[in-house]
Amino acid sequence: MTESEKSKYYVKINSEPVQQILQVTSIPTIFYFQYNDKFTFRGECHEAWEFSFVNNGEIEIINEGISHFVKPCQIYIHKPMSFHQGRSNGVRSSSFVISFLCDYKPLYDIADRVITLNKSEQDLVKYFYDFALATREKNITKCWFSNCIDNKITEFIGSEQVLKNIFEILLLSLLNNHRERQNNENDYNITQKTPNTSLITIVNNFIKKNIMKKITIKDISNALHYSESYLCRTYKKHTSKTIIEAIYFEKIKIAQEMISDTDKNLSLKQISETLEFDSVQYFTHVFKKVTGLTPGQFRTMLIASNVFYNAL
Repeated sequence: MTESEKSKYYVKINSEPVQQILQVTSIPTIFYFQYNDKFTFRGECHEAWEFSFVNNGEIEIINEGISHFVKPCQIYIHKPMSFHQGRSNGVRSSSFVISFLCDYKPLYDIADRVITLNKSEQDLVKYFYDFALATREKNITKCWFSNCIDNKITEFIGSEQVLKNIFEILLLSLLNNHRERQNNENDYNITQKTPNTSLITIVNNFIKKNIMKKITIKDISNALHYSESYLCRTYKKHTSKTIIEAIYFEKIKIAQEMISDTDKNLSLKQISETLEFDSVQYFTHVFKKVTGLTPGQFRTMLIASNVFYNAL
């Protein structure tokens, strides 16, 4: 057919660009972990989101000091710069962990909670996992799957784009099903709402408001008009940590910000005095207990990796 003849059948199509409201701009790491029943992870925080899927067993995720128990076919999404730890809940467990970068604000609605995936979402996770494994993307390595795979690595055009697209579809599904899940309390492992939940919030708010001062349990008791023993018992029961641990956790978060502020370049002595520690030695002891690193090691890590921590 000639161009002239084709022109008789020409149909003009008005095209609009595809709207892309959610875009994953990077997937820095993809890990598969197998834990023994005594596994404990000291914790970390980073600028990426983190998606954790439990494959078997049960994992206790401790996010900003609050425990959440994640079971098979459930996920937990950590917000950027949230300090999180984890441990096996007395059983052998495994999880699939993806870190990713994305600027889509509605993701905060589905973060910091345990979510049970529906069948189609489970299939998307499995598809992502199988594809990443087959193409050996990122940090999924042969040694972790020596019993599950052969030595062949599949060549696939656009493998990173395929993984990105699968993961974006999964996130969009989670967002679209968010309202329905909110109406079904069994789908979430939210901290139980009891009459004491508000007391925990009040204690936490008092700690944050007075974090630059030396805080004692007696101070909190006098301010809130509860006995010290009741405060300590209730707080421990509902958060799995002591009030003193909560105070030090908040102080060390501030200390990390101060160490990261290269403009001020504060000494450890200045930081410990600002946060009302009795001595630099005790500040260093608490810092290492909370983070697993000494303040000096933390500062060296920042310089070496050129990473500057924002406020948690």
